[in-house]
Amino acid sequence: MAFGQSTMQKLLPLILYSLTFLPFLPSIKEYQIVGMVALGIYFLYTGLSLVNKQDAIRTLLIVPILCLAMISYFTMNYALFYPLALFPYVISNVDDELDDDSLFEKYSRFAVCLGAFACFMLGSAHGSIMDKMGAYAPLIFVFCVTGLHYLISAPRLQMATDTQMQEEISSLKNEVAMLQAKLKNAKSGLTQENYLAAVLGLDFTGFNKDETIEKTIDTLKSSAKAIFISYFDYDEKEKAFVMRKSIGSSPMNQQKKIPAGIGIVGQTYTTEQYVFVNAMQEKEKDEYKRALLGDLNAILALPIVLHGEVKASISIGLPTMSKQQELDVINLCSIIVQKLGNEFEKMEQHEKTKIANITDGLTKLYNRKYFDIKIAEAFRQAELEQKTLAYVEIDLDFFKQMNDTHGHEFGDKVLQTAAETFKENIRKSDYAFRQGGDEFCLLLMGADQKKTHEIMKKIRTEYAQKVEQCHLYAMKDGQEVKSSFSMGAAIYPNEKIHDVKSFMALADKAVYYVKEHGKNNMAIAK
Repeated sequence: MAFGQSTMQKLLPLILYSLTFLPFLPSIKEYQIVGMVALGIYFLYTGLSLVNKQDAIRTLLIVPILCLAMISYFTMNYALFYPLALFPYVISNVDDELDDDSLFEKYSRFAVCLGAFACFMLGSAHGSIMDKMGAYAPLIFVFCVTGLHYLISAPRLQMATDTQMQEEISSLKNEVAMLQAKLKNAKSGLTQENYLAAVLGLDFTGFNKDETIEKTIDTLKSSAKAIFISYFDYDEKEKAFVMRKSIGSSPMNQQKKIPAGIGIVGQTYTTEQYVFVNAMQEKEKDEYKRALLGDLNAILALPIVLHGEVKASISIGLPTMSKQQELDVINLCSIIVQKLGNEFEKMEQHEKTKIANITDGLTKLYNRKYFDIKIAEAFRQAELEQKTLAYVEIDLDFFKQMNDTHGHEFGDKVLQTAAETFKENIRKSDYAFRQGGDEFCLLLMGADQKKTHEIMKKIRTEYAQKVEQCHLYAMKDGQEVKSSFSMGAAIYPNEKIHDVKSFMALADKAVYYVKEHGKNNMAIAK
């Protein structure tokens, strides 16, 4: 079995010390039991020190001291106290777990002194002066060694105490410094005036969403001292946040599309609460990536919630701040984003009101009021830009018979089915209107004769399929008739078209022609 250097350093002094008792073996042999007990405990302690288990038997070391003192007394071999006086000193220097002021040190020294004193008080030292000096010399040696040991250990104790006090003072100074820093940080937070200046200064005018977003971002950047700010709209179809506006530059705001639930911004969709990540410089172990962060040390992402659903999110990159500053910035940004959400709700309500004023309640198509505005605007644009414009007029065939046969609810269903067909088959740039009753019309922006014919044919085909699927039939003069469209179109430019009125009149003539020739057809005026 191999032992480490530190173990051998402890074991060697103990073995050498045991050799100092060899001259006294004859005396010890006379009291074998007492001697065996003393030596047994000592060597057991020595063996346990090899595996650092000596603390279990350390207190029993007092027994060898008392045993050897008894042997010294009964054999009148007082010189035994020479090595015995060194016993506490040797043990304290080889046992790492003992200090100079331990209970074992005190009790072992006391036991040695008491044993030596008792032996010489109870024993008799007769004979010549030399005999008396030989008898009393061990006693004097014991007290000298003990006194010298105290003189040596006292400065060390004082030094250890001073060192401990210095460590405690240094620890207290560090705590004071930390408390002062916290107090300074608390004082350096945003004041009430900062809050008011930022929130009251954010004044929204009008219903322009882009301008509102831009103003909010500028306010956030200046009030929060942000490194970057990015605004994301949530795309329901893509199930992701799509960047719409961004100011400032950082590697952390380069992603244009962020899936819901992924990353700091994505988490705002699932939590519907702000997400804050700080101490980024400290957490990033890669030096290259840490260098790319620059001054960026935290990111705050806040969702914009409308009617219980996340519609957008704002990501804010922040520099290193105190804890109090972080709390203040989070509170301030939350207030500003909440204000932006309220403004979005106003815009949404305004848009709903606007749409309600220009749409038909039943079919959700644009109404006659908006048609009058839009056709004048489209015609003027076509004239200025020299582009084509198609106007399609549509009459719903046999609508009266539908109402008479099945009632007005069925008639409403016919109107809604017709409206759905128009919306599904025109382009995004086109417009569909309900002018009133069973009359509809379309504005096909930039459509020539070929495109107009294509759209009209597609509408008639799709509607015929819906009629069969929904059984949009009625009775007329005892015969079954099916709902259908009579469609007439006029296309600008045309020599017969001089203004909006003549434009509409030309399309009206085309519809009249279709109705006169059996309905359920279409015509484009020449």
